[in-house]
Amino acid sequence: MIRTFNSEDIASNYEDIVSNLYASSSYNWFEGENVVFEDMVSSGRLNLRRSDSLKYTIQQYYRLFKEVIKQEDLYNSEIKKVNDRNSQYMDMSSFIEPTFNPEWNGNTGPPSLAFMENPNFDQVKPKMIDNLSLSKINRMNSHNERIQIYHKANSLKEKIENYLVEKE
Repeated sequence: MIRTFNSEDIASNYEDIVSNLYASSSYNWFEGENVVFEDMVSSGRLNLRRSDSLKYTIQQYYRLFKEVIKQEDLYNSEIKKVNDRNSQYMDMSSFIEPTFNPEWNGNTGPPSLAFMENPNFDQVKPKMIDNLSLSKINRMNSHNERIQIYHKANSLKEKIENYLVEKE
């Protein structure tokens, strides 16, 4: 969206602009499950593990797991603020209504990019770009958190597999 706003002919590709505006306003939700860990802790079975190292790694992973959920909530909160600031320049109903089923749709027509034709758009555009950059950094941070937990999960899986092989 930032590249589009900085291009020579902004309105040349309506579909891409609309698609990018929808994508830039979406949120991220980490939906991991920690049922097994919670069961191990509440039943005392985590303490039955003979490997202190494995027990520590499992606990460390689930601390990170909880932290990722908290961080993603913070990132989404910041993205919402950005969305709210940028939405003041746009006809939001034209973007929202088409997403509803026909019985709920207010028939506002296709998403309107009229805000880009406003004579004041040259003053508004830098503010919108700043907001989009803020949203982008929050999305990048969220993505990096997910990559970190993905690597930790793979490392934990490998450690558990090694423990099970050694135990046999």
